[in-house]
Amino acid sequence: METVLPQAHDWSFSLNGKTLKRSVFDSGRLTDCQLGVSTSGLTRKKANVNLTKPHVFAYRLHLLEILHELWRHCDEPGNFSAEVMYRKLWMSCLFETGLLMMIDLPRFANKTFLVLVPGPFSVACVEVDAILEVENGCTLLDDPTFIRIPITDLQRVKVGKCTPIVLKDVKRMGWKLFGEWMSIQSYVAFESILRISAKILSSLCSELKIRGHSKLDHKRKVELYLKHMECDQEYIDAIMAQIPEKEVKPRKNPEQEDGDGNNEEETVFV
Repeated sequence: METVLPQAHDWSFSLNGKTLKRSVFDSGRLTDCQLGVSTSGLTRKKANVNLTKPHVFAYRLHLLEILHELWRHCDEPGNFSAEVMYRKLWMSCLFETGLLMMIDLPRFANKTFLVLVPGPFSVACVEVDAILEVENGCTLLDDPTFIRIPITDLQRVKVGKCTPIVLKDVKRMGWKLFGEWMSIQSYVAFESILRISAKILSSLCSELKIRGHSKLDHKRKVELYLKHMECDQEYIDAIMAQIPEKEVKPRKNPEQEDGDGNNEEETVFV
């Protein structure tokens, strides 16, 4: 085998990035047959209807676990409707990381949770315990309990803003309730209205049976929701001033562009 020594003029040739990648990666890529996979075109096709992608499988598995948990705690398991419960799971997207949450259900009685990750089908949170040293203060349990709670009834939930504190006596971190407990509807109106997505706000308006919201754009829907929550007009005006107007893109009309053929350039051959 003859050794090839690079010369100075070898670096003067322009080499396309795609050509370089193709020459390097194609030679080391295994075929379906070498991988022992019987599915045709698995390594070359971006989508395959016969297989489920790992992240899609994990997404659906999470949904299955949540629906199974709701079925286990249902009063009448024989009349449980998975479709009806699935349509309510969007409510978990109303919460935000760092909120304190209480739920008026027997299995969550006298328990307070700190929200870690909201949505898409449940609220991932950790249980916290009250402390006597600080008023309205709480900290993690000695053996922290992490749980995913599906939200299907907004009337049973109360949330509160909190601020982190340092508990010097026990040398650990804690949280203190900032303000008062409120409903999630009030939290959306006074705290997260500028961060909520248009889709979730539309679902919330439908849940509260606010008439006429489906015909409005997001900005007008925010105004309607704040009026429904009986907010002050000064506060509503301040919120509306921070939401930009939606740009309406003009529709392209092929007939106007062509102008019935009158504006077409004419080619003249001499």
